[in-house]
Amino acid sequence: MQRDYSRLSGTVFDRKEMKNLKILVVGAGALGNEIIKNLALIGVGSMMIVDSDKVESSNLTRSILFCVPQIAEHIRNGEPKASLAANRAKEINSDIVTESFVGEIADFGLGKIKEFDLVFSGLDNELARLELSWACVSTNRLLVDGGLAFRNYSSGLVSVYPGANGPCYACRKSRDRRSALLTTLYGLKLPCAESELEAEANDAITTTPLMASVVAAIQVEEGLRTFFNGDRAALEGHSLEVTLHPRPRLERFSYSRSDTCPLHDMASESYAWDGKSATTTVTDLIDFVEDHERSECKPDRAQPSSDERSECKPDRAQPSRKEKAKASLTLRWPIIVSAYCNACRKTWHPVIRAARFRRMARCIHCGSKEVTEDQPLSKIDRESKWAHKTIAELGLPENHIHEFVIADNGHKRLTWVEIRD
Repeated sequence: MQRDYSRLSGTVFDRKEMKNLKILVVGAGALGNEIIKNLALIGVGSMMIVDSDKVESSNLTRSILFCVPQIAEHIRNGEPKASLAANRAKEINSDIVTESFVGEIADFGLGKIKEFDLVFSGLDNELARLELSWACVSTNRLLVDGGLAFRNYSSGLVSVYPGANGPCYACRKSRDRRSALLTTLYGLKLPCAESELEAEANDAITTTPLMASVVAAIQVEEGLRTFFNGDRAALEGHSLEVTLHPRPRLERFSYSRSDTCPLHDMASESYAWDGKSATTTVTDLIDFVEDHERSECKPDRAQPSSDERSECKPDRAQPSRKEKAKASLTLRWPIIVSAYCNACRKTWHPVIRAARFRRMARCIHCGSKEVTEDQPLSKIDRESKWAHKTIAELGLPENHIHEFVIADNGHKRLTWVEIRD
């Protein structure tokens, strides 16, 4: 049946605007369900849903998309939240295109994030929010985050981060809290007591379908208004805090980028690589970057075309002053390549992101949580034993933007290489 969008005419949700929007929704829990439902009802053009979890019976009191007659079968079969939510959104509105990705946002390549107009977050922990905010700053994408209060389940917060020029999630944290979050993100160890307190706090969060509906509705309203009417190059972010009990109130406040936040370093050049992650080694990319650095012909800072890359070759006969420039791959999300179990005293090689390892670390031999991680792998240069590994073998995502540090005559700068799988 032809859907009638006439009631939305003249609003910010006008059909001619909405049908072209490509939306990324990260998190398909209580908030994500409501965000997806609202976006489906107003008829966005397409929606990608990212979530790593499976549907559980505890979701049914707060997740409208999972309340279907066959839910027992979905739970029994371990149906991912992302795929079930995508299918249900399509049932709500057959006009939209829906896709799903089962995994964490750090497993979803930065090159893919660039394909979307704006990003909605329905995540439930700080570290995942930090990873997503960092990704949106790097790709200059508007991020609209929602959260439900910890101490008062009748309160919630919606935050709008404008992109590369504005603040990120970490900018709003205190210096000490930012340091603790970045320590975990970078894969360095936190004191056991602090980690345990964080785990207890995450487990204790109370969620109701009522506040999830309220917060998600504000997210969609505020996000779309900002996208269509706001300044896309805004230097400030803003938040709306809503409380319904015991004293109803709605407060709006703005904030700027923190000068001490390290997540805003941008590359001076950006290149495109035509190979595939499954066959491209780190050495291949190091050669590629160093060749460009030594060349007298420099591409534009925008992504160069294939013709530009083919014409921009280093002159080996007449080496430039940049002949000695050295490149190394910097892993934004470090990798744990070795771990030791204190219970069964066995070692294994997970080769997964440090932050993910820390969230789900168990011994693959005995299942114990008493594990010790070796020093995370955060840099790979030409001499590294990992340099011959492919991007895929390192567990890095497809369609990703990889960061290289160029060391040249005592100076260092960043260069990005996007693999377009």
